[in-house]
This record gives sequence, structure tokens and C-alpha cells, in this order.
Amino acid sequence: MRENTSKSQAFVNVTEAKTVPPQTCMLILATIGASLLVISTFLPWGTVGPEMKPPPQHYLSAVTNMMRTAAIIAWAGIILHEYIKNPHFSYVALAASGILSLSAVGMFTSTGTPLSWGAYSSLIGGITLTSSIIVEKLEVEIVIEGEKQN
Repeated sequence: MRENTSKSQAFVNVTEAKTVPPQTCMLILATIGASLLVISTFLPWGTVGPEMKPPPQHYLSAVTNMMRTAAIIAWAGIILHEYIKNPHFSYVALAASGILSLSAVGMFTSTGTPLSWGAYSSLIGGITLTSSIIVEKLEVEIVIEGEKQN
């Protein structure tokens, strides 16, 4: 009887599952989003052809200032989440950063200039930042399965 039990247990434990906790998932998404916001400040946001009129200078300076502020607030939110026990401050900072970056993309889009890498990077970064808060609030866990090594 014991031989059958040990054989059936050998087939049951073929795979091993590890879970990534929600806080780690949130920090990974927030770090990716904040990095994309920093990258977007160095990339061109739009292309202006010879027949197109460039956007007004005050729009460009406003978008630049909004993106720099969003990137700084995003990294401050990540640091707050790591070192302060009350996560509400970091949620507010990350949400404000995401909304600010999405507002900057909307403001730049209203100029009618075709978008380029910087605008897309900011758009993805803002969406990633806001979704990082949702991931932790809903307590989403990532399950990683792999073969068990003997």
C-alpha cells in the first residue's frame, strides 16, 4: 500500500508555484511607469513637417514642466511607499503623477502635432502608474509556475 502512495505523490509534485505579493507587483509597475516618465522627458514628443506650423512655445514649456513634475512626484511616491508605513501618501503621489502625465499628453495632442516616442512613452508611463495603484488595492498576485527541481 505504501508503494502506491509514494508513486502518486511523485506525480502530484511535478510543478512548483511561487507567488509575487501585491506590494512587489505594485512597486515593479510603479518603477516601470516612473522610468518611462523620465525617459519621455529626453525623447522628442512630436514631429513637425515643413508645411506644419510648430506648436506655441507656452504649450511646449507647460508640457515640459508638467512631465518633469510628474516624474519627480512619481519617484517621490515610490520612495514614500518604501519608507513610510502609511501607503496613502504614496497612492496620492502616484495617482497625481499619472494624471499629470496623461494631462500633459492630452495637452500636447490638442496642438495637432503628430505624436512621437516621448508622448507615447509618457502615455504608457501614466497608465502604468495609475494601474500600479489598482494592482495593490485589488491585491493582485502573480503566480509563477515552474518545474520542481530535485
